[in-house]
Amino acid sequence: MAEWTLITPDPYNTYKSSNDMWSKFSDYFLTIPGLRSSLETAEMYLEKALEGFYEDGVQYIEMRDGDLFDSNGTDITDEYMGLVDRMVKEFQKTHPDFLGIKFILTGYRFFSEHRMQQQVDRVVERMKKFPHLVKGFDMDSHEDINHRIRFYLKELIKDDKSVLPFFFHSGETAWTQGADMNLVDAVLLNATRIGHGFAALKHPKVMEAIRKQGIVIEVQPVSNQVLGLVNDMRNHPASHFIANNDRITISSDDFALWGALPLSHDFYMAFMGLGSTKDDLRLLKQLAMNSIQFSTMDDSEKVVAMDKWHRKWTKFIDDVITKYHLL
Repeated sequence: MAEWTLITPDPYNTYKSSNDMWSKFSDYFLTIPGLRSSLETAEMYLEKALEGFYEDGVQYIEMRDGDLFDSNGTDITDEYMGLVDRMVKEFQKTHPDFLGIKFILTGYRFFSEHRMQQQVDRVVERMKKFPHLVKGFDMDSHEDINHRIRFYLKELIKDDKSVLPFFFHSGETAWTQGADMNLVDAVLLNATRIGHGFAALKHPKVMEAIRKQGIVIEVQPVSNQVLGLVNDMRNHPASHFIANNDRITISSDDFALWGALPLSHDFYMAFMGLGSTKDDLRLLKQLAMNSIQFSTMDDSEKVVAMDKWHRKWTKFIDDVITKYHLL
């Protein structure tokens, strides 16, 4: 069980550096696939995930996920996608305001070029097979110690894979002239969204390109603090993104490892630490709408999603006004 959590009574002494935290973090990724090594356990895992997200007020999920293998090493990812499809439809029967799940499939930055090529090929095929579920590709793992995006350029832009939508983890680092250079590659490869983008402010030309190309930055406040990128949330670069009205979303990142809720704690940290003292409910409203606007849903799905979200938002406002006698 110790491999499944980063929680400790004394985090500052247990994890003296970001590398210490990442070492423990990586143990989790080696352990957790075993919990989903059959469709039966994957079904239980997904059932709890749907319930947990919904209870936290999340109506729509886009998650990064890798291939799924059973205990014999057989790839069961296609079967898992079919399972997800069925379970979401069943869940929506009793939760009609739940909008669904989509996936960004991942490879790992420690893959060889050949293995990454195989992974990209599989993602391309799954986007064709499950176009309503699989929406793009990312590369995960600790950026500071693993391969840069450019290491896999041949695998990423070869043949028809040049049109693959990218959602790269990029700039999840406090250092310069290293992992932060992934931001340059992400921009040059016209990524749809950038995961974290913590180092983006150190590169004005990169920020200029991000804005010009309409690239969205996915901000994960709690994760960035837990993994040692920032101690005081007021110093998080996303405070600058918000002040400049940049295209961002607020997301969670392996929240269960540190005992957080699926999304509420990240929104709380964003509101309390990233916004200004003059920000109010309008900031939370905009950040929530960004989650739909900058999602991989198609235009018709976004119209339906925004309508369902606005109904819940209006009810929330009415309930607050009534409860606290504000009128």
